[in-house]
Amino acid sequence: MTLDEIQEEGWTLNISRYVLPPIGKDIPPLPEAIADFKAALERCRVAEEALRKEMIEGGWLE
Repeated sequence: MTLDEIQEEGWTLNISRYVLPPIGKDIPPLPEAIADFKAALERCRVAEEALRKEMIEGGWLE
């Protein structure tokens, strides 16, 4: 990105002016995206708890 391009956009750095959504890819409906996010967050929490348990048992975390 150059200063000339930013100037053409009125000196705004709003990302939506510079980044387009993927062309040809389906964007899921918001409820589906939220459900997917919540499922991924739950998997992260489970993995984090498993890591915490291993670290405590290994003596690296108290």
